[in-house]
Amino acid sequence: MSHRYSNKARTLLQERPHLSKWLNQCGICQKIGYKPQTPTTNENIKAHGIKSPSERLRDNYDVLELNENEVCEDCQGIID
Repeated sequence: MSHRYSNKARTLLQERPHLSKWLNQCGICQKIGYKPQTPTTNENIKAHGIKSPSERLRDNYDVLELNENEVCEDCQGIID
């Protein structure tokens, strides 16, 4: 399975590699998405019209929950 991400998403991680700690990657299909526990936007930042790093992640990736084997729900459904 191949997943394509926008240039914007790739650029975001190149500019801010520390954000990768908030991303999950399925061990089977290699899909990448942000972790469900990624922090939400700070209201103070939001009030000033500035996008927080977590908001930028949410703009560029979908949420991706992994099980204890680091496999996404779609792939687990195929395995079962």
